[in-house]
Order: sequence, then C-alpha cells, then structure tokens
Amino acid sequence: MTAAAPEVAETLAAAGSDLFIPAGTLLFGQGDPADRFFLLREGRVRLFVGDSGGGEALLHVFGPGDLFGLPAMVGLQRYPVNGEALTDCHLAVVTRGNLMALLTAEPQRLTALFATLGARWRIMARRLAELKALSPTQRLCAWLVQAAEAAVPEAAAAGGAVVFTLDVPHYVVAGAVGLAPENLSRAFQRLKVHGVHVRRREVRIDNLGALRTLCHGAEGETELD
Repeated sequence: MTAAAPEVAETLAAAGSDLFIPAGTLLFGQGDPADRFFLLREGRVRLFVGDSGGGEALLHVFGPGDLFGLPAMVGLQRYPVNGEALTDCHLAVVTRGNLMALLTAEPQRLTALFATLGARWRIMARRLAELKALSPTQRLCAWLVQAAEAAVPEAAAAGGAVVFTLDVPHYVVAGAVGLAPENLSRAFQRLKVHGVHVRRREVRIDNLGALRTLCHGAEGETELD
C-alpha cells in the first residue's frame, strides 16, 4: 500500500471505474469481503481499527497517487481494517473481475508491473520500519516534510521557507505519528525553536531543509506521549 509508479497506477486504474465520494464515506469495513482495490486520485483516506477501549486506532493516511486494498484482495480475501474518506475523494476502483480480465489480456505486462509494485511496497515497508525507530518529535517532523512536499512541491524542492494548509484534522496528524491527540499541541510548541509555526491548519516552516535534517538527526529528544 503505497504510491505506485505512474505506469503501474494508470494501467490498473484504466481497468476500473471512477468513484467520487464525500468526506466521511466508509469505503470498506474491517472483515468485509476484499473484492476490490483503489487508486486515490484526489483527497485523503484513512485506515483504522477499533481499539479495546471502544475508540479508534489510526493506522495510515493515504494521499493522491496511493494504491491500497490490493494485498487484502489478493492474499487475505477480507479487509483487515476499515477505510474511510477523510476528505472529498476521487478514486479509481478496480474489482477482482477487472483485474482478472486485465491479467488475461496482458499477462506479461502485468507481471512486470506487479514486480515494480512489489519492489515499491518493500521500500515502503523499510521506510515504515525506519520511522518506528524515530522519536515522536522526529516522526512529526517527517510527516510535516511530506505534507509540505505534497502541498507546495516547487517551494519544498527549494528547501527554504514554505507555507501550506493541512488537509486533515490535527487528530489525524497525531495518530499518524504515534502521539496522543492531547500531546500534539505540545509537540508543535517544541518545534517552534526549529522554525515550525502552526496556527490551526496553517503551517509555516522557516527552513524545510533544516527540518529534513532534524527528522533523522535530532538529539536529546524525549518521548512526548
């Protein structure tokens, strides 16, 4: 479940159909038959599960270009988590029948495409493992860097000052970086000394290059949660 190479994504998406849904729509529930997968073209989708206390545990947030649901459809038969639209979304939906027809029509091409996709999933798994080794503060830095790169790619590439608007609520950010929601404001306060300023959903980063360095080189950080 990751951003697919454009040629992989478009080949798979072309076999399916477009779907437009409003924020709050449940795409699939935990335990539902996994009979389709999705390419997210616009918007944000979250994966979550219920916790033992009756609440929810956020697992991941997908953005444009991300492909999700395929491992469940191919290997698990049922979705192991819930998937919900955080914002209005535009998706390409590929059913099991669509995929089988594509495999029959272009088996050699699809074999190469899935090999590429598998390599990207392995890269994502390695990156997730690396993120788990970081402190919550460093994970928050990494999340903000990725958000800036998605929102203002040209400014982010320059590595200087950037200003952008978060497209998800703060509780989603907290869950994505492993912080309790009530501790996120404190984490943002700690990042002020590193040039990160957050006011509601507006984020201003004075030096994105320095923040990238902080993601992997911050020392003396203590756990926030």
